[in-house]
Amino acid sequence: ATTARIGVQDYYNPDGSKRRELRPPEEVADPESLASFGLKSLTVDHPPIFLDADNTGAYQVGMTDSTVLYKHGFVNVVVNVTDAEAIKKIRSGEKQQLSAGYT
Repeated sequence: ATTARIGVQDYYNPDGSKRRELRPPEEVADPESLASFGLKSLTVDHPPIFLDADNTGAYQVGMTDSTVLYKHGFVNVVVNVTDAEAIKKIRSGEKQQLSAGYT
């Protein structure tokens, strides 16, 4: 799955307004940044709170793998989806996009 890319990105502020930020290649391809995408919980949509040991079970539908690659301006990571409903949404095309969900 593609989890990040270079270029100008649209982000939303807590008040719902949109802002645009440049994600330059040296930031997106930084080894520390790439490593941060591996072995993370996978959710459907953005949970209303950040995940921690107390609430992950309520939202997690899988995990990202430790295999993270940067190529031609895109960050790709292997995802393992283990939740039947999430798999159904992916197969039907209802869910097609992935967000890294970071601040």
